[in-house]
Amino acid sequence: MITETLAEILADKLVALPTSITRLEGEVLVPTPAKIRHRDIWDIVWLLSQGTRLELDLVYRKIADYGINRYDVLLANALETIHGIATGEVFKNQMQRFITKSHHERAFGTPGYDEFMAAEVIKTLAMIKRHPAAVLTGAKPKAEP
Repeated sequence: MITETLAEILADKLVALPTSITRLEGEVLVPTPAKIRHRDIWDIVWLLSQGTRLELDLVYRKIADYGINRYDVLLANALETIHGIATGEVFKNQMQRFITKSHHERAFGTPGYDEFMAAEVIKTLAMIKRHPAAVLTGAKPKAEP
């Protein structure tokens, strides 16, 4: 049996989250609130708290492997909207499905915990944004003559 490393799981979640918030129809961003992967916000923060390192090469390979075009646009939108998602009631309600009641009360009962989660996810997504545009747009390198 082959299992993914924590770094691979983190990369998957960092690729999936922006694609769940909106989709591109041509050049137009269309919100997809019913598809937002709220759990990925929690998991990204948990993985980072466990010492999982962001391996950018894994993120870029997954973008290419999944054939995601214009990830750069989806990523930019995610950077603008994650704070509102992570600090919103829908996120807190969704997390009741995934964590114990006592853990939920402790986490969301701690003032500023949702702000902390939003900041961690935004900081990590921002690291991805700093890379070559060809990787993030899905553009194929041109063959040399």
